[in-house]
Amino acid sequence: LRTAPEPLIPLAILGDREVRLTVAANAFGWGPIVGMHIFLPVFLQNVHGMQPSTAGLSVLMLAVMLNISAGVTGTILPHRQHYKTIPMVGMLLAIASVLVLAWRARNVSLLEFEVLLFLIGSGFGTLPPLAATALQNNVSIHSFGSGVATMQFSRNLYATMVVAVFGAVVLVASGAPGASAVAHYSADGFVRVFVAVACSFAVALVAVLLIKEKPLLTEHIR
Repeated sequence: LRTAPEPLIPLAILGDREVRLTVAANAFGWGPIVGMHIFLPVFLQNVHGMQPSTAGLSVLMLAVMLNISAGVTGTILPHRQHYKTIPMVGMLLAIASVLVLAWRARNVSLLEFEVLLFLIGSGFGTLPPLAATALQNNVSIHSFGSGVATMQFSRNLYATMVVAVFGAVVLVASGAPGASAVAHYSADGFVRVFVAVACSFAVALVAVLLIKEKPLLTEHIR
């Protein structure tokens, strides 16, 4: 990375404290969201006995609200002096909602589940626009593309690790080794997964808190 003419992750970009925090906030926020999209249908099927098609459709609320929240937040942030406030409140809402889901995992009704997904999606959706705004505000125009690529690469790498860890947690909690565990998923495993999601969200929130709220630039850094 130090000697390559065009490194995959430019170290000069990561040398900026605000960029490192932005990349961390984006990764620790997105990783659990990817994991939830994979494991929530499994949770509904194995713990609450839903059919696969119904379980898959029930998780749609998370994706819908995430995108709506991100779109709305993206139009608001550039016009606010304290542009971190909305994402911080949103992440607190997402953390609280995931913890309630962990608490109610064994007995949650479909209505409660959808309300919690609504809140999680609405809360987390405020983070990606902040990450994009903060990154653009701290890198020069000629390195912005590399900055975005670095942020996306970090997000995907962390999400891959999160999915693997979530799978291991669910299988270990089942209490049965190997393939025999597949049909005996325990609610305890999913509770631990939801707590892990809240912890990762909390790390993202801390990174957001540490990002300096610099005035947004009206022209590119040269």
